[in-house]
Amino acid sequence: MSELGAQIEMERSVLSEAFWLGTAVPGQWAASLEPHHFTVKDHQTLISAIQDLVAREESVDVSTVKDRIESWGTPFPGTLVEETVDDACGCANLENSSRRLIERYQIRTLKEIAKRAAEIPDACTIDEAAEIVGDMARALRPVVASGGPIGTKQLLMMIEDYAKDAIQSGGRAIKTKIQILDAELGMEPGDMTILGARPSQGKSTLCGQIALAASAEGHVLLFSLEMSAIAFGRRMLATLSGKPLDQINAAVVGGTIVPAMSELYACSLAIDERSGLSVDAMRSVVMRHPDTRLIVVDYLQLMDTKSDVKEQYLRIGQIGKGLKRMAKEFNCHVLVLSQLNRNSETRGSPRLSDLRDSGNLEEDADNVLLIHRPGEFDKTIPKTVSRLEIAKQRHGPTTAFDLSWDAARMRFK
Repeated sequence: MSELGAQIEMERSVLSEAFWLGTAVPGQWAASLEPHHFTVKDHQTLISAIQDLVAREESVDVSTVKDRIESWGTPFPGTLVEETVDDACGCANLENSSRRLIERYQIRTLKEIAKRAAEIPDACTIDEAAEIVGDMARALRPVVASGGPIGTKQLLMMIEDYAKDAIQSGGRAIKTKIQILDAELGMEPGDMTILGARPSQGKSTLCGQIALAASAEGHVLLFSLEMSAIAFGRRMLATLSGKPLDQINAAVVGGTIVPAMSELYACSLAIDERSGLSVDAMRSVVMRHPDTRLIVVDYLQLMDTKSDVKEQYLRIGQIGKGLKRMAKEFNCHVLVLSQLNRNSETRGSPRLSDLRDSGNLEEDADNVLLIHRPGEFDKTIPKTVSRLEIAKQRHGPTTAFDLSWDAARMRFK
């Protein structure tokens, strides 16, 4: 028998066993199968009707299946159903038959993905190859994905483990080493934080400071789409050494900040300075660093969508959703910097709505931080004061507090 013939026979076997069970078709089985697991269109129609009847707790038989399919305005494959019912042997084992059917679908999909990988042209650029690999990874995800619904018993065990970890080791949230920020904000794995500000408010400095702190506990990937790796590294040396940024070159050559250089050397941190990266290109980098705990993107509006969408707010919305999916996929935290529109300058303090060309960015984000220096509008407030507002926090309250901004040494405290 050919491979296609064996596949069709397997599909009909699953359908005939479902008809034989009738009212006893288990709902868990119906939820495990999908129409795309079947190759024949009429088979896909039948399994959709059976699933719908099971979900409604109605009997599965020729009459009910026929009524359901015709209610959709779809022709009823009567001859196929008669042959399928006649094939029922009365020894149904839906669990095993369905598992074999799903495995066959997974194998077919893997073969198709492998074929696409073999067809990547040698002449393409690394970014083009990364985009192709990203498409293949998205196709692969539902094939190899584990998980699914979590029962209450397992859920309670997970909550207990999480609570113990939070009490004993402070939890899995990213530690910024800025005491008030750590007390007020939980940057959890799988979540995304947006840090928004107008230019020259210190958002790159703050993200670099957070990246340094996080690299002491796990690997950090920093995508710097605007500054070079050297520029970011010099800022980090200023933060670690306490030397003003304009003295770093002389300090490096003179050997006066060796402890700070040693500390930076020991950090588990990597900087990707390529510009115009897409989410898929970033994913390909993260896949090579499976131990990544924090991803930092500086900044959102400089990313590429590899999309034909022209409206900027839609493009930004696509990028935001892609970054959020990446946080969940790799179970790490994603910190994304974003420009704010000019409306915040007229008011003196930013709002969520000021996220530039944001699309649904504030909805996709788990946390939104907004930073500004109120002393630029209120002369009674020192210009060294920076106000950090937690404008959104999925796991806690919103609040605002002041930080001390040391512009020369590139750090907040």
